[in-house]
Amino acid sequence: MTGLTIMRIVLSIGSSVKRGIAYMECISYISHIIFIAVLIIATIKDIASLYVPLFLSIIGYSTRIIELVIVTPHNIPFYTGITMISFIILLLVAYFGNLGGADCLLGSLCVFYLGIQGLWAIIISFVLAIPYAAWMKIKNNEHEYPFVPYIVVGVILSHIII
Repeated sequence: MTGLTIMRIVLSIGSSVKRGIAYMECISYISHIIFIAVLIIATIKDIASLYVPLFLSIIGYSTRIIELVIVTPHNIPFYTGITMISFIILLLVAYFGNLGGADCLLGSLCVFYLGIQGLWAIIISFVLAIPYAAWMKIKNNEHEYPFVPYIVVGVILSHIII
């Protein structure tokens, strides 16, 4: 083999690796765009009717699972574990407080996508919702209110803060 042949092989491998990396990044971008779309649609539905369809969570989780399997399979245990922990915590809050099932699913979906930053987003969303809940309690006007917008604001603020 000549030096030129070896150089062509190395360049060929390098260009295919670059295409593979671009392909993986593209899958990740598409997955995150779907995540943002799910959050926007869920926010609109929650504000309009206090009801978030289950299929939105299914779309979000399915997309993230496909992304993890294709792009970073070594991260599956971490994201699965942290999501399960957050879901259990959110279910306890729902059981003892005023949180709906869709709120639990979408909150843990944020953790599934964002990891530790998603946990911060959930904490921020609870902190943001406390004044409104306290105001309703003071006025003796407790009722259901959309929590998904608080989750979305928590996600945005967690990106800005962290």
